[in-house]
Amino acid sequence: MVDRKHKIKFIFKLVGAITGACVGISAGAAFKFGLNNIDASIFGYISGAFAIVTAVMHVYYAKRRFTYDNSHLLKLLMYVGCFVQLAGVVSFVVYLVLGCLYQTEEFIIVGRNYFLTCVWCFMTWKWGFFLFLHARTYYKEIMKTAEDGFHDPINEES
Repeated sequence: MVDRKHKIKFIFKLVGAITGACVGISAGAAFKFGLNNIDASIFGYISGAFAIVTAVMHVYYAKRRFTYDNSHLLKLLMYVGCFVQLAGVVSFVVYLVLGCLYQTEEFIIVGRNYFLTCVWCFMTWKWGFFLFLHARTYYKEIMKTAEDGFHDPINEES
């Protein structure tokens, strides 16, 4: 029962990260080429890129590529996740202030829209948070495995 639960959680994490990558990259392309909003486009692409990093991290963990010897990669991903969270929050606040000060039109989609960019700043923060959270979880599991001996809940056969 426990191993099936872990497999289902892993599949949801992986599908969510792949979906986030597809949505972020397609939103970046739509904002750049169709809607002329370069700010939202950049944050859409960044969000998609960090969703890809999160998906690759999940696959590496499932294939047992992270070991005690290279656990420093997970620490690096935790630091990158913290930096992306910080950048997402700061850019969210900056674009929110810019929208309150300078956006006089009603909600427009084509052209520069600061409030729409705020949404993609939040999405970038979200993927930074997930990257940090899952890297931290995997790091703790690897450290516990190194202390207790090997146990793989994802690939374990019943």
